[in-house]
Amino acid sequence: MYFSEGSKPAISRRLALFHNFPTEVGVEQCEWIDVRPVSNTSHGGVVEFNLSGANSNYLDLKRTRIFVRARILQQDGSLLEDGDKVGLVNLPLHSIWNQVDISLQQQNITSSVSTNYPYKAYIDRLLQHGISTDRGLQQSQLFLPDSSGFFDDSDSTSGGNTGLFMRSQYTRNSSFVDLEGPIYSDICQQERYILNGVRVGFKFWPSRESFCLMSAETPANYRLEIEECILRCCYVKINPGVLLGHSEALLKQPALYPYRRSDIKCFAIPAGQFHMNVDDVFQGEVPERLVVGLVSSQAYSGSYTKNPFNFAHFNCCFSALYVDGKSVPTTPFEPNFKENNFVSSYLSLFGTNGAMSEENEMRLTRDDYAKGFCLYVFDINRAYDSENNLPL
Repeated sequence: MYFSEGSKPAISRRLALFHNFPTEVGVEQCEWIDVRPVSNTSHGGVVEFNLSGANSNYLDLKRTRIFVRARILQQDGSLLEDGDKVGLVNLPLHSIWNQVDISLQQQNITSSVSTNYPYKAYIDRLLQHGISTDRGLQQSQLFLPDSSGFFDDSDSTSGGNTGLFMRSQYTRNSSFVDLEGPIYSDICQQERYILNGVRVGFKFWPSRESFCLMSAETPANYRLEIEECILRCCYVKINPGVLLGHSEALLKQPALYPYRRSDIKCFAIPAGQFHMNVDDVFQGEVPERLVVGLVSSQAYSGSYTKNPFNFAHFNCCFSALYVDGKSVPTTPFEPNFKENNFVSSYLSLFGTNGAMSEENEMRLTRDDYAKGFCLYVFDINRAYDSENNLPL
């Protein structure tokens, strides 16, 4: 038997026949408690939740969910009729909110995303799972992908956008649709529990109807009514010994909640301009990853006939990111969409090295990419493998 120099002998874990798994002793129980908003949700204003933290349980934000029951009405409040061509845009659980603010001890910690919460949620979901809809979590959020090449087809009854048609079936004749899922804010994507006694606040600001609804009718006189909105908070009962240990530790130092912070910046490209340079995009820290997408200004501002998630290629032929004068993490992307040559840009969705694991398979074809899913992903600082380590 030969050993490489410096190598230590090991045994497969499949042979650990007499070894038992460790027992969790810190967490005793988890339960979900429904919290109602402090104001009525039917008037179209901000939906606000306040959690006092006045109990001994910790709060698990990652497993906390938002539940919404909504329907589409005529602008005058009357019900939809057969033949009304209107439907929800994709990922409606999140696209119906223009902005989501979360505060800890009355300090807002989500200001960097601002009024772009729908794009934060959509891009996160797309890059994590692609256009797969076979997961229950995606179905519960009504994530039904728009048909490639038909994103802006706003005819929900006989148009070519299958995703819009399928979503419209849930709201036809003003039927109520139930939606439920996680919150795509950064603090809700980290795994550490929020200490008891911490006041947590949520504010959900509704999107314009022209943003979250699509309709081929002119004029489109529809509105979205939120009948019910519930915050399903995951509370964790902690072992009293752990609680005591945390209390003593807090006398010496504060609790730490490291998480990856997102920032969304929007830049307008004037009509007729064929190139754009943006200098000093980042003030200070260079991000770990940069995602660039192009959308119609009409769709971004809100248009019943334009899809806000139609990331078209607009025949872009050059895309690059420079840090200290150097193109990172690789040479610039130079796609040629007219000749159907854009494999490097397409591969950027899966990471700079093109490593596509079976678990993260996006099911996004090259044709899909060029017809509404055109995102340029720059992995700037992805040289490390462990998700438990912070980047340099």
